[in-house]
Amino acid sequence: MAEDIGSSVGADMSEVAEVGSPDGPASSEKKTTVERKIHKLMVVQDLPGINPLKDWCMDNGIGIVHHIVFWRFFSVFCSTKLKYHLQSVYADAAQYNDPIKRPVEAICNAIDGASPRNDTLRKIFAGLVASDGNLTCYVNPPSPGPSQPSPGPSQTDLGWDWQLTHAKKHREDPPLHIHALACAITRHPNMFSSHYSLLIILILFSACVATGKNLDGYYIPKLSGLRRTFIQDPTRAMQASILSKDFQTFFYNQTLDHFNYRPESYTLFKQRYVINFKYWDGANTSTPIFVYLGAELPIDDDMGDGRGFLTDNAAQFRALLVYIEHRFYGESIPYGLTLDKALNDPNTRGYFSSAQALADYAEIIVYLKQKLNAKHSPVIVIGGSYGGVLASWFRLKYPHVALGALASSAPILYFYDLTPHDPYASVVAKDFLEASFSCLQTIRQSWDEIDRVASEPHGLTKLSKTFKTCSPLQSSSELKNHLVGIYAGAAQYNDPFRRPVEAICNSIDGASPKNDILKKIFAGLVASNGNLTCYVNPPSPPPSQTDLGWHWQTCSEMVARYDIINNTMFQSFPFDLNEFVNDCKRRFGVAPRPHWATTYYGGHDIKLVLHRFASNIIFSNGLQDPYSSGGVLKNISDTVIAVYTAKGSHCLDILATTEKDPIWLVKQRKNEVEIIRKWIATYYADLRAFGK
Repeated sequence: MAEDIGSSVGADMSEVAEVGSPDGPASSEKKTTVERKIHKLMVVQDLPGINPLKDWCMDNGIGIVHHIVFWRFFSVFCSTKLKYHLQSVYADAAQYNDPIKRPVEAICNAIDGASPRNDTLRKIFAGLVASDGNLTCYVNPPSPGPSQPSPGPSQTDLGWDWQLTHAKKHREDPPLHIHALACAITRHPNMFSSHYSLLIILILFSACVATGKNLDGYYIPKLSGLRRTFIQDPTRAMQASILSKDFQTFFYNQTLDHFNYRPESYTLFKQRYVINFKYWDGANTSTPIFVYLGAELPIDDDMGDGRGFLTDNAAQFRALLVYIEHRFYGESIPYGLTLDKALNDPNTRGYFSSAQALADYAEIIVYLKQKLNAKHSPVIVIGGSYGGVLASWFRLKYPHVALGALASSAPILYFYDLTPHDPYASVVAKDFLEASFSCLQTIRQSWDEIDRVASEPHGLTKLSKTFKTCSPLQSSSELKNHLVGIYAGAAQYNDPFRRPVEAICNSIDGASPKNDILKKIFAGLVASNGNLTCYVNPPSPPPSQTDLGWHWQTCSEMVARYDIINNTMFQSFPFDLNEFVNDCKRRFGVAPRPHWATTYYGGHDIKLVLHRFASNIIFSNGLQDPYSSGGVLKNISDTVIAVYTAKGSHCLDILATTEKDPIWLVKQRKNEVEIIRKWIATYYADLRAFGK
């Protein structure tokens, strides 16, 4: 009997294949003939036909999972309640085929053990009884009466249907219509899915790719640089107008909201990125991709700080160079708005966050690897300051996208609930102390002297003349804040070439002994800024994108503690969180979330936490950089490594090499390159080991 059914199915399937084939005849007459045969086999007999179809496929050397005709057959004809019920029984038996009850074996034993005189349907029914037990009825039980209302779909049915029918697809890819992976896991609520569930999903995915058909209605098992803003040194900025022709600019259609499924989440905006193909070996070579993660300024400005390390080392790695602009900066602002207009729109600025930016980077990197046939090219992400923070977070959040990260001057611990009081200002004071003790003392004494003079009649006028202010001072704080910024900037960017801290102190110490303290301080100001017509409170230029954007970022998630307590160089200035919160509320109508960054990315007990799971991150710092106080300065593991220099400054290691580079800086960069080389060598060894 089984052989006859198998032969019948084989004969019928040859015609089904012809009808279902895109190139085969599809006349309504022939299709009707085939349908009648299928109806006779599958509907009139109410036989799901899984076993004879499987036998036929296997006998003809065709795997059931990949047999296109079989799945077309199912997607077109298997829709009756009986067949749907039987499919669910068999699928559940496989998914929850635990070694105690062994439901698959029970069903098969019942089918195989039925009397040889029984026809196929009675054998199938015997398997159904073995699965469900002795019941008064088995398929489509009576609907409950008025006193027993139907419970309706469960939360699992409703929620899982939403989660899977709204999975976002890459807009560059052809659509794959898997619209409903719905199932009745409630049949076995206390059991875990087995490897059989993976088989079911692979079967259904294979069917979907092969046929392009919608799978709705079928039973499918459920799967249970700061300076206050981390700003970079403007003298290092490299404008787009002078970038070499090797750098090509592109725009990617980026998703506005990666984490929600509201209609507006699918809005697209143009995100700018730049590629240098000069050194790359090309497609299918598995040579590396170095990706520079843009920070809080336009990418053409940001590349001035970051392109040096990449271009200096691209040739030896034969690497592709990619630079991605941070959303809401440069030309990557949603809705084509200017940044100030975007920030004034509460709905638009809500999409301006580090998590969205990291997802942007991931999507572009994955897209480029597909587009450029670089599937096995290892990706190293590189960033400086805030961009360095992003690089380290990216490696932690997207380890499947980036093999490793170089996080230069990344103050990942410089957050409100991690940083102790006075860390930044303490390093500034240390830098000036190392330059000159007398200079430090003069600066320390100057604050009280400024306040004393300001309190005198016409004292602000006197200060304005002494410091050649661009407009009359309105308070002593105006002058003091300017000087604090000068000293902090000198320390943060105290590179070994210009040595601004030493220049300021040499001028303060070298002033005539007849000069009072304020004139000495003014001499240091001139040494810092050069000969200008005026020095303090110049006419305010329009705020930069960094000014605008970083204000929002610090008022939302990047909340750090900027206070000065018991410092040897500065007056005390405690950080008042309540005042900071109120300022943000006045500007943006929302309160900052000072604990969110450390909740989402981590930071507490960082050595213990990262030692357990993190790998392939270089935290590089220069100890003269005040932000090194919020950096990782000790090795966490063999692959999460701290590389620092005592005389280094902010992001110095990722700037372009020069003939004047001191030996300690050359060694730092060489160390970083060798670490990255080891990561890549290990990656290639893993590819070979896994046969890739």
